[in-house]
Amino acid sequence: MTANLHGRDRAAWAAAAAALSIEGRSFIDGRLAAVASARTAFERGDWRRTAPKERKRVLLRFAELIRGDLERLALLETLDVGKPILNSVNVDVPFAADCIAYYAEFADKLYDEVAPTGPNDLAIVRREPLGVIGAAVGTALLPTLSRQVRGGEPEQAVGTLNRAIEYALMMTLPAALALLVTALPIVTVLFGRGAFTAEDSLRSAQSLAAYAVGLPAFVLVKVLVPAFFARGDTKAPVWTGTTAVALNLALNFALMIPLQHMGPPLASSIAAWFNVVLLGWLLKKRGHMAGDAGLRRRIPRMLAAGLVMCAVLWGVNHTLFAAVAAVQGLRWVALGLLVTSGLAAYGVAGQLLGGFDLREAARMLLGRGRG
Repeated sequence: MTANLHGRDRAAWAAAAAALSIEGRSFIDGRLAAVASARTAFERGDWRRTAPKERKRVLLRFAELIRGDLERLALLETLDVGKPILNSVNVDVPFAADCIAYYAEFADKLYDEVAPTGPNDLAIVRREPLGVIGAAVGTALLPTLSRQVRGGEPEQAVGTLNRAIEYALMMTLPAALALLVTALPIVTVLFGRGAFTAEDSLRSAQSLAAYAVGLPAFVLVKVLVPAFFARGDTKAPVWTGTTAVALNLALNFALMIPLQHMGPPLASSIAAWFNVVLLGWLLKKRGHMAGDAGLRRRIPRMLAAGLVMCAVLWGVNHTLFAAVAAVQGLRWVALGLLVTSGLAAYGVAGQLLGGFDLREAARMLLGRGRG
């Protein structure tokens, strides 16, 4: 039976794809056209001098144009990255328009959900990016996995997923460990003044540390999901995600009283790890994921490098911050030194222990930048 996809059958989508004219040249007249246009507009300064209401009007019109050309843009997305047309036409393009419209409303007003508070307070619920590194890795990963799966290269697809997991953990393991050790000085320097008391700083730092526990999991979810999409499976990630949301809700109720302010963030972290375990179990069961020797060797060494970093951060925190805790200006300098010392310690320890190769990582990043 022929599936119906957004009012078209497969034959109609294939015909539309064949008739679609795509400008595939990055360089036109010797220049990277999109970058050159963006640079010209940036240097001219038109946007930053535009009034907020006019910015809102332009962005809302942009979102409207995207919705008006939904099917053609969805087809371009599918042909470009190799994902199912059903995802592009029902998720990617509509959500892109919704996102632009959302920030259009921010241009001239504070627009979001108002959280219930006391009569003298106002709390706004804002949705911020979560797992940005994972989103970047997942976006780059999907086309490669799709190509390898379609090309009958299952072993290469498994290897690609392993390298993506490795890259994600290289970035998120130290970040999570660092936040566990330095949550208090970070919050104190950023917010610890005026009506924001030392007790407020402590409680906020505890909540931040609870979120840090789940940081690698938030990113790994976004790395593992493309392994399903590349094989045309959109149901499994929805099922695991829904199960994780239910667990998160249950844990919120269970932990919010005994752990108070730490309960909800810790519930989110536990639910994220549960989601990772479910996704990994399904992939392993289907033969789509298997940790190779490189991954098994490097993860413990990354962890060891992270523990070395934690020791350095603990030492700098207890010596440097103790000396400048009362001086507002110097606290910023101390925070900068704390972050720098942590980065240096992790980089050196990871290189020496064999957790990663900084030269290889630099070549990869520079290579992407040139592409």
